[in-house]
Amino acid sequence: MSKIPNILIIEDDKYFRLGIKSLVKDICLINEAETLKQAIEILSTGTIDFCIVDLNLGKNEYGGLKVLELCQKMNIDTIVLSSTDELDITEKVYSLGCQHFLVKSQYKKHLRFYIEKLTKSLDKEIDKFFNEDFITSDENLKRQVKELLDYDLRGRRILITGETGVGKSLLGKLIHKVHFKDSEFVHLNCSEISENLIESELFGHLKGSFTGAIKDKVGLLAKANNGVLFLDEIATMPMTMQKKLLNAIESGEYYPVGSDKPQRSNFTLISATCEDLIEKIHSDDFRKDLFFRISGFNLNIPALRERKEDLRCLIKYFLNQSPRRIILKDQALNKLLNYDWPGNTRELKRVMDNLIFSNLGIINEADIKIFDDKSSVNESLLTKDHEEYIVNFGLREYMKKIEKEITRNILERNNGKVAKTIKDLKISASAFYRIQENL
Repeated sequence: MSKIPNILIIEDDKYFRLGIKSLVKDICLINEAETLKQAIEILSTGTIDFCIVDLNLGKNEYGGLKVLELCQKMNIDTIVLSSTDELDITEKVYSLGCQHFLVKSQYKKHLRFYIEKLTKSLDKEIDKFFNEDFITSDENLKRQVKELLDYDLRGRRILITGETGVGKSLLGKLIHKVHFKDSEFVHLNCSEISENLIESELFGHLKGSFTGAIKDKVGLLAKANNGVLFLDEIATMPMTMQKKLLNAIESGEYYPVGSDKPQRSNFTLISATCEDLIEKIHSDDFRKDLFFRISGFNLNIPALRERKEDLRCLIKYFLNQSPRRIILKDQALNKLLNYDWPGNTRELKRVMDNLIFSNLGIINEADIKIFDDKSSVNESLLTKDHEEYIVNFGLREYMKKIEKEITRNILERNNGKVAKTIKDLKISASAFYRIQENL
């Protein structure tokens, strides 16, 4: 197919043809036919890449079927636009090689997607993603991503699961790039917003609605209208907010804080989490009805320790991308390969960056600073004093004390930055604020 496809719109309603033209004129060279005779004449020139076909052409009821027969013989792709709901006609249309049969009343919302699907291959975009952004040799994961992107995802719900650092947000951005490139991509990490501010962040607020609300604020749902709202770490969202989000998903309406007037947003929701939502449902920390609303198309990204071949690929990729050349000795490489990487690709990149930009040119095993609990001994984690504390006060009190002390220390080290502290501790926002209450 040519770089700019040559399409034929076969439709007897000139105003409907005009609507189709305005929708796709920037991506196609457009030809028009309002009768069966005109359509056959234009197709006979052999210059048409694909057709948009109305089944009823003037007095020729279902005359569009003759067009489909001709296109099938000429190996020309077709999209049918019709309001018919007759099952035998629908079956006949597909038997004649039609790629997509769309309802006329919804053409503005969906037609362009299906035209782009026929006129450009997603393979190059996806290959670029897996070669530059998400390095993997996992063919099963690649296949799942390609299958997901093959759907029209506008207005759908997508749930991406996987451990911290596996690349959930990268996949969210790929979905946006492929299907929503001309609209907004609005990202919110739910674990980084305190419970009393997340409603304002999502829904916005009116001036004076609470202390500190010195002016009106536009919420993220409004910004994501006709685009994508990416809610990262959705499992950390407070239960009270989960109910309000559920209502916004179901109805498309929400209320800014301090307002009694509903606003609407037509957003596509992509949710991501590193936590087990089923387990959180059983512990009453996540609403079952919200889970069913956010899990339309689901994709799980396996942990890096389950993709050992990817480790080699990533290490090689990070070394090749570096402006500074280093030598990684075999024992050093084996140490990297045998580590479980609980922080996944994000942790691996941090370690590789530290090696690449160190003062060393030759990297030995001892130069790699990662915590490998397989090589740790009990004494390095639990001293005699700790054992005595547990015996005197119990394991539960000991764990509470450890939580408090490490949270306080890391928070001080991060100069009070909550989001950085939560990330370093690898805990949820709700867990952080629970510990904070007891400090």
